[in-house]
Amino acid sequence: MLAGRPDVRRDRIAVIGWSHGGAGARVAAKDSPDTRPAREKLAGVGGKLAASIALYGGCGTPEYPVIVPLLVLVGALDDWAPVLGGADCLVLAKAYPRFVIVQVYPGAYHGFDVPGDVTRSAGHINAYNAEATADARNRATEFLRRYMQ
Repeated sequence: MLAGRPDVRRDRIAVIGWSHGGAGARVAAKDSPDTRPAREKLAGVGGKLAASIALYGGCGTPEYPVIVPLLVLVGALDDWAPVLGGADCLVLAKAYPRFVIVQVYPGAYHGFDVPGDVTRSAGHINAYNAEATADARNRATEFLRRYMQ
């Protein structure tokens, strides 16, 4: 859909997602049997995924190679996503250092960029962290500048 819009540069499409969407952004950056058809369809119209950003969405396993630059922003205290302090993201970054950048925010929980009070959902903590939010915005902006120009 984006590649067909006249106001979108087809060869510089980026994905950004939060929580479950963050997991989707991470999956989009990998070469897997699930992502190949969409990538091929995009390439068929001259499109290319140039960058992907995942906020507190977990990183999963390094089973499939990361082939698109991926920025992962996660709270060290996130007990919601299967991140548990970013450990799986650090494994992914070590496996694919050319493509994966991980920033783990000490003292930050899931939803660290959502202003408001600390909340609990299904026993998990969501809490705003102004310092992590400001840094994440700066890192995301710089990352997009790097890969979208």
